[in-house]
Amino acid sequence: MRGRLARVAVATTAIWVGVLTAAFNLVLSSQLQAQAGSLLQQRAGAAVGTIALASDGSVRINEPRDDEALDANLWVYADGRAIQRPRASGRLQRRVDELARHGHGFVDIGDPDDVRLYALPVRLGGGRSATVISAVPLDPYRNVAQVALIGSIGLALLLLAVVY
Repeated sequence: MRGRLARVAVATTAIWVGVLTAAFNLVLSSQLQAQAGSLLQQRAGAAVGTIALASDGSVRINEPRDDEALDANLWVYADGRAIQRPRASGRLQRRVDELARHGHGFVDIGDPDDVRLYALPVRLGGGRSATVISAVPLDPYRNVAQVALIGSIGLALLLLAVVY
């Protein structure tokens, strides 16, 4: 009887530790995804503040020349053409061009670039429009999730070893 009760207690503990470990990792992954999305929205929103309609009707970007931090991984399109474009792989550039023509919101691009894009359409005066696209590499977010997964599994196994 005592042996069976011990096995039930260990099994119950194992189930709860597994459920809690899975829940922790799912919540962390969700928070990391939300953080990446929030960063993209903030960067695109900041870039919108630099877009203006010039007196000749063309779309211009008004920003300091030494503002590389804002320019990194940020595209601006007006009337279907890029007016600001960072260096990017051909595959990534094609996806950004496509997103500028047809989309808004978030798009994840897998290997080899592994980035998330966010497109923000902007309405300017005089019927003109622009699209701001920001990008963030997903590797750092995935690395944090992977380290947390490995750590939480290790902690769960240690806890089960102590209980057993």
